[in-house]
Amino acid sequence: MAKLDDYLNQIQTEIVVTTAVMAGLSAANLIVGGVKLYKQHFTKAARMCSDLQPREKSMCMTRAKMLAKNVQLQSLKGSMSKCAKTKNELKCKEKISGKLQKLAGEIKFLSKRYEGVKKQQYTNNKK
Repeated sequence: MAKLDDYLNQIQTEIVVTTAVMAGLSAANLIVGGVKLYKQHFTKAARMCSDLQPREKSMCMTRAKMLAKNVQLQSLKGSMSKCAKTKNELKCKEKISGKLQKLAGEIKFLSKRYEGVKKQQYTNNKK
């Protein structure tokens, strides 16, 4: 679990800018780049969670998902400035900010879920 924690902490603090995000000059391409980034980080973390016990695995997967969504969110925030290079800057910014709001809501939900699983595991370990 320590190896996984190290990896998750690394992706939490290190925001990777991929060529997929840099290449696109439309809101759709920028959003797709963020999704690819999310999948890339979540897949690596999910592999590390696979050998854990069911409760630990649930907690690990929720945390991995939450952190991967944070990476996606940071990537999209950084790509907002690229909207100036598109045909319709306002429309691009609206699409990206809509996606940012949705991601923020998902992260908040996952955070609450993670804390709930963590509390449940703590109370079960006390018994």
